[in-house]
Amino acid sequence: MLNGDAVLIMEGVDFVLPFTTKKFEIRAIEQPEIEKVTKGPKESFIESIDSNISLIRKQLRSPQLITEQLNVGGETEQSPVSMIYIKGIANDELVEKVKNRIVEISMDNISNLSILEQHIEERSYSLIPTVMLTERPDRAASFLREGHVVLLMDSSPDCLVMPVTFWSFFHTAEDYYQRWPFGNLLRIIRLFAFFAALLGPAVFIAVTTYHIESIPTDLLFTFIATRELVPFPSVFELILLELTFDVFREAGLRMPSKVGPVVAMLAALIISIAAIESGLISPIVITVVGFSSLASFTIPTNSFVYAVRIARFGFITLAALMGFFGIAIGVQACIAYLTTVKSFDVPFISPMAPHYHSSKDLLTRPPLWKMWLRPLHVYPLNRVKGDKPEGGKNR
Repeated sequence: MLNGDAVLIMEGVDFVLPFTTKKFEIRAIEQPEIEKVTKGPKESFIESIDSNISLIRKQLRSPQLITEQLNVGGETEQSPVSMIYIKGIANDELVEKVKNRIVEISMDNISNLSILEQHIEERSYSLIPTVMLTERPDRAASFLREGHVVLLMDSSPDCLVMPVTFWSFFHTAEDYYQRWPFGNLLRIIRLFAFFAALLGPAVFIAVTTYHIESIPTDLLFTFIATRELVPFPSVFELILLELTFDVFREAGLRMPSKVGPVVAMLAALIISIAAIESGLISPIVITVVGFSSLASFTIPTNSFVYAVRIARFGFITLAALMGFFGIAIGVQACIAYLTTVKSFDVPFISPMAPHYHSSKDLLTRPPLWKMWLRPLHVYPLNRVKGDKPEGGKNR
């Protein structure tokens, strides 16, 4: 009754009959705002849990698709959560672990998935997210087919997927909708942009501060000419510009939607030109920071974009202190840390380390007809998708 349903009580009968009579105002299903694709379904989740369940069932028409209703929150306020998985594929221990972690939350006001995410993730202080939000029903359905668990809540225009690995944050639905050469090209570009966003400014600082001999002579003269009137050291100039670009980005998000992007772009252009003409910033630094900031937007998942933006400052500091040696230390520390991270007992950089048999859908993907094996690092009960092809492509 607290959820808006009606209950029929009859005298002499020891049970009641609930009826769904509630109706909330919801917005229409629209195109995804963040995970946009040029090829594939143009539907995204909305703030209605019932509509979101129907969108998943539209993509995944299986009698084994299970939806369990759970309640999360304290005694004074509880919110419904729908846990979705495919029976016979999702591991029972994983389902039970997710369920227990939700039920154990005793805090009030768990109103949406963004708050629930912070209660069930593995390491709250870590930059690395161990669960993933996606606004695409087709992507949620693909995770379910591989043995993952999906959570839905009212007031959340997305779903929560668990467990996830490092590679999940770089894959998009369009990788599979495009033909094999095009899908792999997009992934290679995305990985290159990830390293450019993470290490680009740090490499620039290391080269211009400690390893000038690695720069061609003509290019070195160009660097010297552009920095001749700049009074600040390169690292201070770069950090200042990084913070300025973050201000522009945040300002563009907070402004009214019709004028925000235009005003932020004009402000960035005007301030950049004024700073160059006044000798406060060199053009080459603006180029490096602008390219690295733009490259970070190729990462499909917002939570991982923020991790890259914060980690970039750490690599800039290491490069300013020790050059390429500092960058190498930072990369090794990141890899060592990633090997210790787990998402619901699944190693974060599996199936590469530790190695599991898989369809080799990591840096690149094979043709779809070769992807007959489910990811074994998720421990699915059914390891094979349909029939294994023998001797060649299924026809």
